[in-house]
Amino acid sequence: MYGCASFIAACPVIGWIDTSSSWFVCWGRGAWHDGGNNVWYYTMGDRVAPGEDVHHAWGFIPAVDVWTSTDPWPGMTECNIP
Repeated sequence: MYGCASFIAACPVIGWIDTSSSWFVCWGRGAWHDGGNNVWYYTMGDRVAPGEDVHHAWGFIPAVDVWTSTDPWPGMTECNIP
């Protein structure tokens, strides 16, 4: 999980999802990733990376790492990602 919807240094890894089933609050557009799109999902992770407690485990995950048949997932709310 990243601090924002990008792979830049200002958006470090802030945590991890350890479970195979997850839930997501919303989706937004960010950096392009290996999934061939720029859709990212916002969720709360299972673990926080050292020094990233300020995020309280909330962050973004690229759609390529989420099992969906289409992105963005139909009916899911779009986030307001800066």
